[in-house]
Parts: sequence; C-alpha cells; structure tokens
Amino acid sequence: ASSPLLRIEYTVKAGFSSQTQSTAGFFKLYSRIFEHSVPQLVFEDASCYSDSSRYILTTAPSQAKKILTLLSQAAFSPLFTDELINTELKKLQAEVTENASSMATLINAAIDSKVFSDAPWKHDSGVYAPLFNKITLNQCRTILSSISERWYTPQNSALFISGNVNSKEILYLIEQTFGSYYSTY
Repeated sequence: ASSPLLRIEYTVKAGFSSQTQSTAGFFKLYSRIFEHSVPQLVFEDASCYSDSSRYILTTAPSQAKKILTLLSQAAFSPLFTDELINTELKKLQAEVTENASSMATLINAAIDSKVFSDAPWKHDSGVYAPLFNKITLNQCRTILSSISERWYTPQNSALFISGNVNSKEILYLIEQTFGSYYSTY
C-alpha cells in the first residue's frame, strides 16, 4: 500500500502584470527556467499568469523535507546555469517570433495595445519580438537576477500544502526551509 501524496503549491506575485517595457517576456522566461533549475523537482505545473507565477508538485510525505529544502533554495537562492538560460531563452525567442507572425497573436496584440494603451507590455501578447530576440545572455541574466531579487521573496510568496499530514510537523518543516530566508523587499 502506498501513502497519500502531499500537494505543494508555491505561488509568487510575479506575473505578466509585473512586467515593464524592458522586462516584457522575462517573467514567463523566469518561470520556465525556475521549472527546470532543480532536476530533482518535477513540477506538475509551472506557469506564469497575469498576476502570479505558480509551481505545483506532489511528493510522498517522507520526501517533504527534501522537496521543501530544494524548493526554497530554488525560490530564494536560485542557481541558473548559462546553458539553462540560453536553452530556455532560445525556446521563448522562437515562440515569440512564431507568435508574432500568427494572426491570433496579431489580433490580440492590437486589442491589448488599444485597451491597455498605457502599458501593453503587461500582457502576454505585449512582447515585442524584434527587441526580445536581440537580448544577450548577460543582459538576460541581469534581468532574471533583478526579477529574483525583487519578486521572488518570502514576502511576495505563498506556500500551500495539502494532504494527510500533521500541521505542526509541516509548519516546522516550512520554518526550517522557507523560514530561513529573508528579503529586504
């Protein structure tokens, strides 16, 4: 017999609406890099939405401490390799270029630019392909570091854990893992 799994959801208030003109597309890129930054973490969902980014995984209760340790390190002390950044950046650049020529994206971008004329970049369709595709690895790393320091902070995050667990034991694990980080933001 197997024991029921824990469902762990880590959510950060860092979505498309957090983007600026110069960071359009990078919040989505950050969530994709985050998803692949720790091979031992296998997410069921890792997505960037309008107002947040959300990461969901399940694990056996016996693995909770290990998973929470890895997840907190990924969130608050990320180590993104150049290879991972470059791989995900190229994938997203190809997607942005392909979308830029799509009629649906063209229509959505036109609507967003009219409806949200003050800040069209705060939407998924607001990534300007020619500028995004010219970004260098160093420029990309600088923007990703800024997102990490400014948005991926304990004060801007929420952790939801559900399953057949003792709430005091889980709270203790959270204090030992996520609780050991602090940010001035």
